[in-house]
Amino acid sequence: MNDGLILPLEVRSHDGSFLGALLTNRKAYQKSLERRELWFVHPVSHRVLPLEGVGFVHLEISAPTHYRVVLDSSGVKAFAQERERQMGDLLGLDAQSPVAGHSPHDSTLEKLRQVIANRRRELPEGSYTTHLFEKGEDKIRKKTGEEAIELILATERKDLVGEAADLIYHLMVLLEVKDIPVGEVLAELEARLN
Repeated sequence: MNDGLILPLEVRSHDGSFLGALLTNRKAYQKSLERRELWFVHPVSHRVLPLEGVGFVHLEISAPTHYRVVLDSSGVKAFAQERERQMGDLLGLDAQSPVAGHSPHDSTLEKLRQVIANRRRELPEGSYTTHLFEKGEDKIRKKTGEEAIELILATERKDLVGEAADLIYHLMVLLEVKDIPVGEVLAELEARLN
């Protein structure tokens, strides 16, 4: 594997539970081994960065197409906290405050649709959603597929819920870039109930 080749890194807890996936390359792999702290490739900037406080028990090349890391108990907790922070960054939301302009009666899908549509229109710098729109439909389709695979690999309830949320978010971005209202998908589901 060379530095230019970015591959998935499967993240598991010490009991074998699937926690999620990151990206890695040779440089991140070597830094992780040297420093005994998990390093990864940032999906937007492609910079090699540490996940501070995320220690691991074992890091291996699981197959020619991906890596696997087993986190220690403190690493599991730090990884979960980092994922929550990144999900807030993903949408550009302050986790402590509701989305401005929305009543508590709005559906979650509708709120998410509006946030994504706003990101597409305004393209705020530093937003992951902006990054997806700037990279285009092929990138959005690829990320949606990656999230579907992560959902399939998840086995624990908590992991399934988190991965399902990631998949729904990326699917909503794909619908937005194709100018397909989520209501059209919901109407299709409603029609299938009859």
